[in-house]
Amino acid sequence: MEYGEICVMTTTAASEAVAEILYEVTGESVSITDRNDLLVGGWDYVEEGLLESYPDEAAVRGFFPPQNKERVEKETKKRLAELKKYFPDCGSLKISFSCGDDGEWLENWRKNFKPIELDGLVVCPVWLESDSKKPILKLNSGVAFGTGSHETTAMCLKLLQKVNLKGKTVIDVGCGSGILGLSALLLGAKRAVLVDFDAQAVAAARENAALNGLESSCVFLNGNLCDDVKERGVVAANLTADILARLAPSLTRVTLPSGEVVLSGILRGRLDETLRLFVANGFEAKETMTEGEWSAALLVAPEKPL
Repeated sequence: MEYGEICVMTTTAASEAVAEILYEVTGESVSITDRNDLLVGGWDYVEEGLLESYPDEAAVRGFFPPQNKERVEKETKKRLAELKKYFPDCGSLKISFSCGDDGEWLENWRKNFKPIELDGLVVCPVWLESDSKKPILKLNSGVAFGTGSHETTAMCLKLLQKVNLKGKTVIDVGCGSGILGLSALLLGAKRAVLVDFDAQAVAAARENAALNGLESSCVFLNGNLCDDVKERGVVAANLTADILARLAPSLTRVTLPSGEVVLSGILRGRLDETLRLFVANGFEAKETMTEGEWSAALLVAPEKPL
């Protein structure tokens, strides 16, 4: 099937932020091609001529149905202009378009994934094997929702491991592939509520739950994030600063009194403003974490909602 491709040229530092924008605009997969990955990735050698084949800037690509080109272009330009306000080192931000066949691209996309090993578990794409002795979460998330290597997801998982999840319910807000809620079950949680406004995301989460034999411990909700959740628990939300800001007042309805909330997907330049907003809603910041240009935070909900 034919797909459209948008490519944005940017700096290494800004590449993850641009990828987040393309993911939100297209609703599909993204990829990053960056020659600096070869230089800092611990390679013993690089094949002669390989570096020269990479562009000077990082190339961030997003994929979408061809009929959506006009909307994708307009929205991407708007979001990139907003990004410059918080992230001046963005490079050229040159945009180009092309089209191709998604079968060939999917095969190449899968080659880039390796198992992701964390302290308490391993996240492994279903097409790969892991011989780890830790609990293994297998994911078959197609190309839309990721398998855990992105800094925002990895930080969310690291902070979740700091929470005592034994016997608790974990609410994965904006669940995507379900990686956070399903990982929480392997880390000791009793129940996971996986909620997303995107029906495709909920279907992917359900598929991954079944793949790992966890479906009976899950509740799947296709709805307006917190508005449709009717229970309380530990909350994990890997979204964006703007979406988190809108959710801040309503999160107290789904958190346990003095319960934990893990937030991620926040550009490091917007961490302070995001934390101030949550503190104004009664939350207490316990720990923050930053990797690259992204930040995450572990918060404690108020004992009584404001």
